[in-house]
Amino acid sequence: MNCWIILPVVQLCVVVFFLLIPAGIFSYLEPGWDYLDSLYYCLISLTTIGLGDLIPGDSPSQRYRPLYKVCTTGYLLIGLTFMMLFLAVVNDIPQFNLSMFFLMRGESDPEKVRLHPAAFGPKYTPQVDEPAVRHVKAVPHPQSSSPEDN
Repeated sequence: MNCWIILPVVQLCVVVFFLLIPAGIFSYLEPGWDYLDSLYYCLISLTTIGLGDLIPGDSPSQRYRPLYKVCTTGYLLIGLTFMMLFLAVVNDIPQFNLSMFFLMRGESDPEKVRLHPAAFGPKYTPQVDEPAVRHVKAVPHPQSSSPEDN
């Protein structure tokens, strides 16, 4: 499937199901929160910024407060998982891998050059000080009494 189709579909799902709809639910359930406050809470929570200025279920007069806190925790765990999925999809698309722009041309540090992901991800190159693997054939001792010697 083409990467230009996958990215907008995943992005739309994440935005609708983990930002817009939960923001509407939070604005309905939280006293004093309008839709923008709820959207702000969803965005800072799922991007792990989490400033702590808005806390759901903080009102003592809220109905079903323990259940509401458990549901909010579940939303955050599932939402963080899908946010990481979105970031992994973006990272796996070579056209969006911007790390190649951070390596200067003519870089003299061999470790940076070795670890630099060329357009399609990192490739392994052995280091200079790595020992060469030597294969040694085992020779049985002449006075061996193993059954294989017979």
